[in-house]
Amino acid sequence: VDNEQFDELDHIASLERAAHTALSLVQDLHQSSEQVSALTTKLSSITSDKTLPSLRTPLEQDTERAQFIMKLAPRIRKLEAETISCLAARLEIVLKRIPTAKKDIEENGADMTEHEQLLLMMGHCMRGLAMLGKGQEAEHIFARVAIMPLIRSQVSMGRLDQGGARGECTGLSTLLNEMTNI
Repeated sequence: VDNEQFDELDHIASLERAAHTALSLVQDLHQSSEQVSALTTKLSSITSDKTLPSLRTPLEQDTERAQFIMKLAPRIRKLEAETISCLAARLEIVLKRIPTAKKDIEENGADMTEHEQLLLMMGHCMRGLAMLGKGQEAEHIFARVAIMPLIRSQVSMGRLDQGGARGECTGLSTLLNEMTNI
């Protein structure tokens, strides 16, 4: 395995760490939002003129951090969105490379480390997406890139019916056995 593959693995591992950082910041943002909302409610019940305080209103010491994080909200959301986008794009690229790496091992006796590294990269991408609450997006990418091409190449009405009446699916068990052994 060459340095380029190690760099790519390191990049994807860094994306997983970025997902963890983004998750932590989003959680801080939610907590800060709740804290500022609670303070706003408290202050509005105290004031009689019914004007809400602005973000520039001096706050108690423990809410200054919340106010600071609230100012960073657009940047935190942008970090989260870009991390998700990068992880999804990398996952798609890695999934497309796995079948060719597996063929190289089978046909040319290539080293297993490339395939293993691709599996590690896939794990980093999927964990990062799941961490950010985008597990379903990872599932959709996996279905589109890995499963659907397999189904399109293996399943047809003729093979599904396998000589039986149309719609009986007599060949379904054979197809499923073949697909699980691929």
